[in-house]
Amino acid sequence: MTTEDIPDSTLAPPDVVFQNIHFSVRATYNVFSNKRKTILHNINGEFRAGELTAIVGPSGSGKTSLLHILAGYKKNFSGSVLINDVDRFSSPEKSCYIMQEDCLHPLLKVVEIMTICAHLKLGDNYSNNAKSLRVKKILESIGLGTVINTLTCNLSGGQRKRLGIALELIDNPPIMFFDEPTSGLDSSSTKQCIAMLRNLARQNRAVICTLHQPSATVFEMFDHLYCLSNGRCCYAGDPVRVSDFVKVTGLECPPYHNPADFLLEVVGGEFGDYNSLLVSQIENGRVHTWRKIMPEWGSPEALKKRRKPCCLDHALDTLYTSGDVDKIPRCTGDEGEKVTTPNVPLIV
Repeated sequence: MTTEDIPDSTLAPPDVVFQNIHFSVRATYNVFSNKRKTILHNINGEFRAGELTAIVGPSGSGKTSLLHILAGYKKNFSGSVLINDVDRFSSPEKSCYIMQEDCLHPLLKVVEIMTICAHLKLGDNYSNNAKSLRVKKILESIGLGTVINTLTCNLSGGQRKRLGIALELIDNPPIMFFDEPTSGLDSSSTKQCIAMLRNLARQNRAVICTLHQPSATVFEMFDHLYCLSNGRCCYAGDPVRVSDFVKVTGLECPPYHNPADFLLEVVGGEFGDYNSLLVSQIENGRVHTWRKIMPEWGSPEALKKRRKPCCLDHALDTLYTSGDVDKIPRCTGDEGEKVTTPNVPLIV
């Protein structure tokens, strides 16, 4: 999947850092009552460019509230949100927020809705031919080249998700937020969706999404995991290291058990209340020692490596024709060396 027709941002790859985020809402509809309910308790974190980040947690843990704050949809909070050390509301970086439920006009064809969006977002900066070329390349790269003349009401769930992403790719946002991007998708479509998001992140974007209960395969496709429970951060780091982190509670993930399910069971209190211990160990999101080791995307050495062909890039180019994400070879190093072990963390 490529977006070569979209010009790269001239700004540095965006790192999203938030500190001491405290958010509360009115606990009652009584306008004379000052009682409030705290949703987020002074949480901290860092979501970096080049990484695909998942925000997980039980229902009501504050996932969507955090996403709204980072995306700029909410301002009535305390704390700071910085993008490359610049305040979120002063940063020149563009971002997009793709919600769980799409809003596509049912009587427009795919190419029509993309063309309208291109005119609105690009204005007079590009000719009509340039806009048409951009629309065509985005649709082909995202796996919708064969349905350009299909009405949006006749698209499958996975195709509608891809079209929602395609609409945002027109102006190439460096930061992308997704609320439950796999909601309503089957297992195969879910893997394809997450693989696509990961490839978008590899193009120096910060891609951040909320998830409800990912499968073990999908869980390991993420680069960074941020777990919330009762408005506090219980884990921030590499998804494959979750089991090791939880051992501080004396609990151990059973063999062949989904680590994502195990983490949610622990923070959900099924084995007792260990949340205070987990929050203190991760210092409510301040500790970064559990992160996956990723390359410094902005350094000359990393940029040189990123220009080299990688077996994963080729596999993703053919993802939508093969439909089998499990067969994508993982790779390490400069030359795209294949790794046969299925659970090896991907570092490119």
